[in-house]
Amino acid sequence: MGSKGGGGTQKTTTTQQMPGWLKPLSQGLTNTALNLYTKNQPYPQQQVAGLDPTQQQGFQDVQNTYNQLSGIQSGLQGLDPQYQSLEGQVGNLSNEVGGLAPQYQGLQGQLSGIQNQVAGLDPQYSALQQQLGDYQGQLGQQSGQLGDISGQLGGVQGQLGGLQGQLGGLQGQLGGLTNQAGQLGQGVVDPGLASAQGALNAFTSGQFLNPQSNQYLQNYFNAAASPVIQQYEQAIAPNILSNAVASGGLGSSGTEQAFANAQNQLAGQLGNLAANIYEPAYQQGMQQMQTAIGQEPGMAQAWFTPTQQQASLLGQQAGLNQQQVAANAQAAQQLAQQAGLVGQQTGLTQAGAAMNAQRANQLGQQANLYGQEAGLVNQQSGLLGDIGNVYGQQAGLLGQQGGLLGQQQNLYGQELGANQQQMQGAQNIIDIGQQQQQQQQNQLNAMYQNQMAPYTMLAQAAGLIGPLSGGAGTTYSVNTGGGSMK
Repeated sequence: MGSKGGGGTQKTTTTQQMPGWLKPLSQGLTNTALNLYTKNQPYPQQQVAGLDPTQQQGFQDVQNTYNQLSGIQSGLQGLDPQYQSLEGQVGNLSNEVGGLAPQYQGLQGQLSGIQNQVAGLDPQYSALQQQLGDYQGQLGQQSGQLGDISGQLGGVQGQLGGLQGQLGGLQGQLGGLTNQAGQLGQGVVDPGLASAQGALNAFTSGQFLNPQSNQYLQNYFNAAASPVIQQYEQAIAPNILSNAVASGGLGSSGTEQAFANAQNQLAGQLGNLAANIYEPAYQQGMQQMQTAIGQEPGMAQAWFTPTQQQASLLGQQAGLNQQQVAANAQAAQQLAQQAGLVGQQTGLTQAGAAMNAQRANQLGQQANLYGQEAGLVNQQSGLLGDIGNVYGQQAGLLGQQGGLLGQQQNLYGQELGANQQQMQGAQNIIDIGQQQQQQQQNQLNAMYQNQMAPYTMLAQAAGLIGPLSGGAGTTYSVNTGGGSMK
């Protein structure tokens, strides 16, 4: 270190050097540092650990879960058009119910009008009842008068009864003669004629043409028809029924049509069978009837012979009847008096009948109105049934909507459960992969630290040499007057 003095300005230079024993060590560290930093080569190992296979499996599980959720969402989207279609059907049924309501109200108005007409007929019916009661009172009075005349007529009829008794004696005598002739006819002629006439009547009446009266013809038809009926009952009808049950169409219009067709076919077969059996029997019976009709005149003549024998006896009875006619003339005069009263009574009866006719007419009008009322009530019931049917269809559609909503909720539940399970499993796999990745990263960090150890040691040595050098260097100072500058 040196210094110079003067009158005005002084300049001072100070130099500080590194200790000699420290220079070799400093030079060695410098050479080492040059060797390390002048190679210009990258770090030979990776510094960041890659994804673990477990992590990649977890990511794949997440992707699979997303694919499953996409399928479930597609199923949900497929249910939406069905739900909207059911909504439209419910709306249409609501419109149908709205269309039936005005008809129902119109029937209510008609029913009220008919009830008012029935109420208007009631006072008229009451007035007719009162008038009819008055006529019946008058008729009772005249019935009393007619009873008095009937008593007088009874006396005359008693006299006529005496005459009739006498005539009865004469008729008894004639009856004895008639019995004698009748006994003769019955013992000899009548039994044979009756038997022949009975057989002839059986043919002329067509008894043997009717299956109901000809059991052999009916049994012949039944024997021929039995296989046809058994075929329908044991094969055709059960086959239609089993097909309807198998196809789910039991009670449908198609099943009813199938039964109707089968029954029509059965009826046609039985009709053809009956025609083939009854037509020949009918032709044979008609021939028998024609033969019997040809024998009828001879049979009539046989019956007429006993009648001629009785005709002479009837002539005697005619004379006795003339005597009874005279007696009846006396009774006729009394009956004329009685007929006058009966005529008066008939007039009252006719008046009552007219009143009854008016009452019956009003009752008919009431019955007609009640019938119209019942018809309207039936129409109302039909409309209510239609409305109830529409409401039932609505309930069915709402039930289908509820089923679709239930399927949607089930799919949503499956979606949520699958999402939670798959995501949790994937997260667990990813966590395990992160742990394995961290272990690999720790190994890479240790390798990196080992590789960087020379640089660290060089830095530590430089940190030690710096303080030992004492801050080697040169310092310049310039003093001017009372100040200084470095």
